Amino acid sequence: MAKVIIRTTRKVMPALLPPGAIDDIAKVCGCGRKTVYNALRKGMKGPVSNRVKAYCLEKYGTEVENNNE
Repeated sequence: MAKVIIRTTRKVMPALLPPGAIDDIAKVCGCGRKTVYNALRKGMKGPVSNRVKAYCLEKYGTEVENNNE
């Protein structure tokens, strides 16, 4: 039987955000800079924090390839 290799990609959070990214995220999500900081660095949970994390992952996340055999 042939071996099948499935390659999938997923996005991961960046280690460092580019300059001005916190202001951009705060403006788009409708919250303050401190809320963005707490959501990304302190791991706060809630509807606004989840929105901040999702936007950050979508805009600034990098794609990583997963190899599942």
